[in-house]
Amino acid sequence: MLMKRRVRHKLTHALKHPMISDLFPARDVATVVTSRPMATDTFSIEDRISENDIHAKLSIHTVDEFYRRNQYVVKQCFVEKVIGNGKVNDNGLLSFLTEVPSFFNAQFPLTYPIIAPLYSDIDTRGVGRIYYRETQSAELLERATRDLRSHFSNAGSFQPRSLFIATWDEVGYYERGTDKVNTVQVIIATDGEDSFAYFLYPSNGVQWIQSQGKNPNLPDARAQAGFMSGDGRLYTLRGSGTEQARNFDRMSNAKKAGMWLFHIGRLAGPDGNVMPPDLESFDGSEDRPDGQSISTCADTLLPCPPHSTCVDNPDRSGFCCVCKENYFGNGRNCVEKNSPQRMNGKVSGHINDIQLQDADLHAYIVTEDGRTYTAVSRVPPSIGSDLQVLTPLGGIVGWLFAVSRSGAPNGFTITGGAFNRTVEVDFPQSGHHVYIEESFLGPDVFNYMRVQVKLRGSVPSVPVGSKIEVPDYEEEYTRVSPGMIRSRASRSYRLEGNNLEVPFTLDQTITYSECNTHMSSTRLKVARNFIVYDPQEQIVRYAMTNKISPLSGNFHKARMFYTADLS
Repeated sequence: MLMKRRVRHKLTHALKHPMISDLFPARDVATVVTSRPMATDTFSIEDRISENDIHAKLSIHTVDEFYRRNQYVVKQCFVEKVIGNGKVNDNGLLSFLTEVPSFFNAQFPLTYPIIAPLYSDIDTRGVGRIYYRETQSAELLERATRDLRSHFSNAGSFQPRSLFIATWDEVGYYERGTDKVNTVQVIIATDGEDSFAYFLYPSNGVQWIQSQGKNPNLPDARAQAGFMSGDGRLYTLRGSGTEQARNFDRMSNAKKAGMWLFHIGRLAGPDGNVMPPDLESFDGSEDRPDGQSISTCADTLLPCPPHSTCVDNPDRSGFCCVCKENYFGNGRNCVEKNSPQRMNGKVSGHINDIQLQDADLHAYIVTEDGRTYTAVSRVPPSIGSDLQVLTPLGGIVGWLFAVSRSGAPNGFTITGGAFNRTVEVDFPQSGHHVYIEESFLGPDVFNYMRVQVKLRGSVPSVPVGSKIEVPDYEEEYTRVSPGMIRSRASRSYRLEGNNLEVPFTLDQTITYSECNTHMSSTRLKVARNFIVYDPQEQIVRYAMTNKISPLSGNFHKARMFYTADLS
């Protein structure tokens, strides 16, 4: 039987542990080499703290020794609860208080204090090594001093006395993946009273962002990068947990591709969180180093994601990202055509004086035919039947993924799944009124759409056990200004077995980030509506089939700007 091994990169040792029993879950194995240089110069960008001498044969201090001798820094750091208990972990992170030997397939934050340059399910049984050490090299300390003083206003007198360096060098992915490898480095610079951190990604250093996964029913979370304190404070890199993580080597918050700098000591920012550079930084809104105020495809440090193509605007107003063939979206977020999509979210608020607190919203979308299935669960029977009339809760999912006709863009092509919507629903016969406020947050680390919904108001009562019927309907969506779409519609429903129509009106406003676009008005056609409340499962279900077309003529392909906000 093939035995699997794991390695603890412990505070007191740099020893390779023996094999462990197959009774344990599959573990990653990393060979820790702290006294042998890497075979190649992993990082070679001028002036970066990452030359070959980082990996030279030197006296090695353990992680614990580093933190014991810098306890003041640790206590005043973003992870201030840590006292001499740092560990280098296989899966692309430094942890504190405890090791994290297994990959937790979850979105940040985790429950531990962590510094994660690239958290992912690493497997070094086939390829890769993990290095760490401390250095007082005068050359490297001087280089750190220059970098940090030129990027942070509060580092004018900062003079590091020590650097802790950890490198994940050409590491593979679970299970035994060797065809693609990742290389990433984290450096902590300290003067004994304050601390800063580097995340470094060499050119083509991030070749994979998901492993094969251990659960066939749930994909791996895409690689994440950032800092978490263990008490709720969280700071993540732009693009963390998205396809954009593949571009960390081309991105930066410090005007050097692949280099990211952070202030992590003395509780950093006013809210006690990590702080990025505030001098000579680039976050998508600062002027370019050469005086250009607008990025182009050639010089941007915020490149288009892998599934899109960068196109410079003819008027030199920047660039747009366009999803590649066989994908659709706004260029910032692209999904494969005809692939089913999922959405998760929470619904809260008061309807008919009854509170909904974090009710679960789940949606499943068959993009090939525009059929959407939306369910709100944990809805008590006292409000469940009434909530059937709030069909806009499911209707917005239909607009997002409606089948396109004559080139008309659906909502996902326009927004990439990241937008805000407000809806006012009026029932003129009864005087009831509902206000809906929604924040669509784009794909999460599992590539599922995310949404937060707030409700307030009242709706007409639906007798317990009754169902409602909604006839086929149409809605028009018009772009009224850059980044804003309005829709007004008059619709109706009726109780099952009753011909009496109950009219209501909708007034919707959608706001989002856009680029140069020629979008005008579209018509959404919705058919095969099915709405029901299941009192036993306490679930309200909305199902419908959706198609979208231009009001007249054909559309040019919409192009949406890839903004600086990559979260």
